[in-house]
Amino acid sequence: MVERYADEISSLENVSVLALDRSIAVEAALIRGSSALSLADAVHVAGARRAGATAFVTNDRRIGSLPGLEISHLSEIRLDA
Repeated sequence: MVERYADEISSLENVSVLALDRSIAVEAALIRGSSALSLADAVHVAGARRAGATAFVTNDRRIGSLPGLEISHLSEIRLDA
């Protein structure tokens, strides 16, 4: 089951799966220490920054403005067809 999910995530366009390395961990610790984000959320944000993301899409309304990333909440995204 784990492999299936990993394959599904890896196959998505414009999605990168990064290994958690020391520099991402340090960045996550800095984010965690300077914000109200949980450590898990800080790891996600640090990984997004490392991958060069300019936007971060989330369902978590507790994640607000962050330097260097435009935060978009799923409930606010409109898909006009």
